[in-house]
Amino acid sequence: MQQTETELIKQAKSGDSKAMAELVKRHSTTIYNVGLRLMQDETEAEDVLQETFLTMVRKLDTFGGKSALSTWLYRIATNIALGKIREKQKRKWTWN
Repeated sequence: MQQTETELIKQAKSGDSKAMAELVKRHSTTIYNVGLRLMQDETEAEDVLQETFLTMVRKLDTFGGKSALSTWLYRIATNIALGKIREKQKRKWTWN
């Protein structure tokens, strides 16, 4: 029987690496697509994906469950991508 996301989150918060891996597996495609849509580059989308899940691993204990995990991850991915875009624009202006 497949575990619910709530069960996986609870297990991952208590240090279960298999539960954490399952959460990553369930959300990887969606988060990659968010990164690809915003970054318009496959390599940068992969960076957004990795940074999003690194953030999830570090900050999962702060996830309160008031929204779906997918919503929380979407926001993290969007913030990371927008930060990368701002940094690229800043570098562009400093070189001109």
